[in-house]
Amino acid sequence: MAKTSKLLTKYQNDFDALKDVRDTWDKREQFVIGEIYDSVSQTTTRSQVVDQTLLSAMIRRTNDVMAKLPTGLVRVMSKKNKGKSVILNAILNHYIIPNADTQYDIYTKFWMAEFASLLYGKQDLLVDYVVKGDYVGPDFYVIPVRNGIPEAGNISVNDCNHYWVRSWVSKEWLGGRKKLDGWKGIDGALEKVKKGAKVSDNDKTSYIERKYQSELQRTKKIELLTLYEKDKWTTFSPAADVVLREIDNPHKNSELPIVSKVNIPLIDRYQGLSEYERFISQQKHQTHSLT
Repeated sequence: MAKTSKLLTKYQNDFDALKDVRDTWDKREQFVIGEIYDSVSQTTTRSQVVDQTLLSAMIRRTNDVMAKLPTGLVRVMSKKNKGKSVILNAILNHYIIPNADTQYDIYTKFWMAEFASLLYGKQDLLVDYVVKGDYVGPDFYVIPVRNGIPEAGNISVNDCNHYWVRSWVSKEWLGGRKKLDGWKGIDGALEKVKKGAKVSDNDKTSYIERKYQSELQRTKKIELLTLYEKDKWTTFSPAADVVLREIDNPHKNSELPIVSKVNIPLIDRYQGLSEYERFISQQKHQTHSLT
């Protein structure tokens, strides 16, 4: 029996639960870049007359949210702690915010999370502590919609007992994990996946990636799956069939390191209701009337 077979069976069950909504994501991504999808031929149409009202409204709403973004502030309960609050606010504004820049700077990530929630209905974020250069502190990562898989049957991450994050890394990145505590079996995994893998199917990359990234950019990557549970985190390579990391939850709590930005919560669906779904039929009607 494969070493990771139980993990893969568990993952596949959660992954399959999102199939119906996953099948709509290509159309949403084509909408963002102004392409019209023909549901009959399963291709983009030659006629590219697109009304940009909905997309413009979504961008404007995202910009409005960012323009009024609330700012955290440490307040004291007594005068004797006033000096501590000054120090903590200085750490927040001059140390954490400038350095919490995994992927992008923190404000760009807030913008991305807001816009993605309008498009997909919900955007999940991975929250963790990072160690890099001169910075050790909190940071968050905007999880691409195809790479975050919640526990099947739940409508909120707060109700999930586990959550999967799929990632694609280079051989160099994985090799660098050998120096870190908690990682194991790196050399064996690299040996088994020397050539890497081709990342091109619809379940693993967005429509925009497949359209604009070259074949070279989507090859020679190693797929890793990380299972975040409330008590432990497990990372493994499906291709190499090896568990690379299994550690206790480093946050020392019983919470998953996942938070969600939801557009309109629904009681019967994890993804929530997007602005795209609310208004796309009206947009299509307007576009048709222009052609």
